[in-house]
Amino acid sequence: MPLDDKSKDSGLSSEVITRDFAYPPEDPRYEGKYVEVYPEDDTDDSNESDPWAAFESGGPTANIDDEDSGPGVGTILGMARALYDFEAENPTELGFSENDMLYITYKQCDGWLVGYKDDQVGLIPENYVQLLNQR
Repeated sequence: MPLDDKSKDSGLSSEVITRDFAYPPEDPRYEGKYVEVYPEDDTDDSNESDPWAAFESGGPTANIDDEDSGPGVGTILGMARALYDFEAENPTELGFSENDMLYITYKQCDGWLVGYKDDQVGLIPENYVQLLNQR
C-alpha cells in the first residue's frame, strides 16, 4: 500500500518535519529556522577579540525563512548566559535568573542589549550576561 493510502486511513500526515537535535527545542534552529545575516559595509573588524564588537545599534539586516516564527523569534545574533539574576524595573526590560539562556537580537545602546527568553522580549543589561560563542 503506498504511503499516501496509509496516511489517509490512519489519519497521519505525510508531511516531513526535520529537527536539528544539536539545538534545544526552544531554539528556532531546532526546527530548521536559520538566520542569514548580511553585515553592514562599514563593519569594523579591528576588535575581533571582543565578541560584542559586531553588535551595532539596530543590528544588521537579517532574514529568517519562516515568517510565522512567533514573537521575539527571527533575528538571532547570538546566545548569552545570564551571570546574575535581573529583576525588570519596567515593561521594556526582560527579567531573568542566573544561568538562564537568552537569545540576543541586537545592541540597543551602550550597556543594553535587546533579546528574548521564551516568549518575552526586552532590554537586557550587557554586564549581566556572557556571550556564548556560536559554532
